[in-house]
Amino acid sequence: MLLRRTALALALSLSLPACSATTSGSAAVEAPPAPELPVERLLDPSALGVLRLDLTAMEHASLYDALAATATELAEGGSGEGRALVRTLLGSRSVVIAMLPGPADEPPDLVVIARGRYTADDVAQIVGRERVGTHLRGGFEVVDAGPDGSMALIGRHTLVIGRLPVVDAVVDRQLRGGDGSMPRGEAFRAIATAAGFEGAPIALAVALPEDVRAALSRDPSLAVFAQAEAVGLALDLRRGLRMRGVVSLGSAIPAIAAAALVRSQLPQLSSDPDVVQSGLAALVPYLSVDRDGARVVVSLDAPEGAAREAFARSRAYAEAQQEAGFSEPAP
Repeated sequence: MLLRRTALALALSLSLPACSATTSGSAAVEAPPAPELPVERLLDPSALGVLRLDLTAMEHASLYDALAATATELAEGGSGEGRALVRTLLGSRSVVIAMLPGPADEPPDLVVIARGRYTADDVAQIVGRERVGTHLRGGFEVVDAGPDGSMALIGRHTLVIGRLPVVDAVVDRQLRGGDGSMPRGEAFRAIATAAGFEGAPIALAVALPEDVRAALSRDPSLAVFAQAEAVGLALDLRRGLRMRGVVSLGSAIPAIAAAALVRSQLPQLSSDPDVVQSGLAALVPYLSVDRDGARVVVSLDAPEGAAREAFARSRAYAEAQQEAGFSEPAP
């Protein structure tokens, strides 16, 4: 499904009316001119978290090239729509995925906002046979791909993917001149600062919803993280592989326990069969765990050689898993 291959936003048009004429045809519609607003101004301020990939910043990083090549090769074994999606997103300048509170009793919504150079053909190839219909919103064509996802192209420079209501909401923010923002929740802002979100080519900051914390409390191996409020990650592939992961636990006492647990697990990782087979064991010697007040900080600073070895083994492992999946007999 389109949404499961990518991601998923919310709001109503205020100053500019949104045209909702619905069509079922697939004829391309020439989108009106649109300024390229900062991506954060297209986001829902109530979002729980954001994943940001600055692909332009990594375009000369050889480690990123290796990862992109792996993703492209693995996508070749999937559907035509999946291959088109991977190819389009990897060719973007940047990709932002926001996590939003979902409908009642439903998992969070996701919305993908990619920046680059796109055409109506890109949309058609990604949607493929899942196209249900189209409608115009303020002159922009929104392609409905069913309950699991939709797409919109804004000014040929912005590609939006998600459930229909959240895609419409992003288009509405564009029409209003960009009245959105990065998430305004205190937990998000604090974890983004602690993780170094702003300066990293790949960055994640998420305030954990209550249902996630409840799930952690029910798992004996993860119960120590039941008080986790937020998770942040900053990743840089430009000079070796550097990562800073931060978990905020609200107070020092659970953070002490969580840091001790993670630190005690590091020696076992090097010999864990899954870690070894996936190639990630090569990175374990470069991991460290610290506590910063109420936060647990996991850092990785691996030289390019070790990172390349890990990536190569991970690629071989993923390819083997993919081939095994294809060779399984039908039930």
